Amino acid sequence: MVPGVPADEPLDLTIAVGDQARRLRWYAWRPDGGAYDGLPTTAEEAQLRRAERVWWMEPVEPPPIADAVALATWTIDVRGLAEEAS
Repeated sequence: MVPGVPADEPLDLTIAVGDQARRLRWYAWRPDGGAYDGLPTTAEEAQLRRAERVWWMEPVEPPPIADAVALATWTIDVRGLAEEAS
């Protein structure tokens, strides 16, 4: 993070396993804006902060990736970024 430069968030990902997929929205900071009041004081508070920043969205159609298993065990497909930018 750089002071004065806003975070480019949220990061939207589509997680696909087999014929099912779900969108995940990840925030680097508080989703509603603002800063946390200091560091978490307990493991439970840290877990709550992490949970606040990850939103599981509605199920979606899996992206069409031919032979995805043959490509890699885990793949991040950034083709959607070009669509959103245009």
